[in-house]
Amino acid sequence: MSNISSLQLWFTYCAVCETDLEICLALHAFISQLSNLQTLLIVGASLHAVHFIHEGIRHDLRILPSLKTVRFRYNFPNIQELDAFLCRRREIGLPIEKLVLPSLCDMNSNQLDYTCLENQPGMKVVWEDLNEPREYICGSGSPDVLHFETKRAAVA
Repeated sequence: MSNISSLQLWFTYCAVCETDLEICLALHAFISQLSNLQTLLIVGASLHAVHFIHEGIRHDLRILPSLKTVRFRYNFPNIQELDAFLCRRREIGLPIEKLVLPSLCDMNSNQLDYTCLENQPGMKVVWEDLNEPREYICGSGSPDVLHFETKRAAVA
């Protein structure tokens, strides 16, 4: 499994996963073997995925040492969990280089504030707004572009 460079994980909420030590240990053992994984695509319950991986890194620095790109599909990650994960990666000298967020069409909230990502200098954030690709390099001084609001069509 050490040759795997890209992986798509479908996470669904599972209360058992939070309390069942055997499941947690099995997931940890699996992820620990992905030493060359460079791209991780998270589909589904992104909050639980980021939390699980962050907790694993807190206790074991061998978790995903080659990871450079994290992509989210359909669900936006919880900003507090994401920020903790990104800060921990930077602390241990393994910063994430590229973060791909879902299309703004997938927002389930009127607004999401990701401006704290400015504290991840050099990381590229990519998203889609009204079918137009957007990107921002964190630390470049315009974090307001990371405050997302839904665009509603004007009613005539």
